[in-house]
Formats: sequence, structure tokens, C-alpha cells
Amino acid sequence: EAVRAINHQTITAPPLPAPCVYDVLGDLKRLGYGLDQATAQLAARLVDSTAVFDLYECDGGDPTRSIEAAVAALTAAADHAQHVGALLDDAQSAIAGQGYRT
Repeated sequence: EAVRAINHQTITAPPLPAPCVYDVLGDLKRLGYGLDQATAQLAARLVDSTAVFDLYECDGGDPTRSIEAAVAALTAAADHAQHVGALLDDAQSAIAGQGYRT
């Protein structure tokens, strides 16, 4: 919801000075790093589910294979989220010393 609000509020917004963008970048980088952790943890809990639940696939397939595919995708998502967090951190650092006069 927060990203949606940023999108809505900035689509036709006036120019934003670096100090205002700096704060938003801080929130967004935490989102990137948080997504990294969340997707990794979801992958681990999904793997753990195989020892607890009697899993099946509606089409008769092997549930282990679909979990392996999901874990691969979640692992890739975690890697990308970590990279997004780092890039947003770089962007924030680049404008950290900027101010403005009204």
C-alpha cells in the first residue's frame, strides 16, 4: 500500500528536493531488505511443510517438485530484493549531503 501511495502521490507531483526523496529512499531500501528476508523465510517454511503435511498436487504430480520450483523462484526474488535494497541505499547515499533553499 505504501508503494501504491508513493506512485499515486508522485505521478503528477511537483519536483521534489533531495532531502524529501532521501527519506522515501530510506523507507524503500528497508522494503528491499525486508523482502529479501521475507522471501527467504517463506521458502524455508515451505520446505519445512513437507515434513508436517500430507501434500498432494491436484493433477497428481509430485508436490516436492512444485516446492522446489517455488523455492528456486523465492530464492531468486530474495537475491533481487537484496540487490534492490543495496541500489536504493546507493541512491540515498548519493543525495545525502544535498540541501535546498526556498
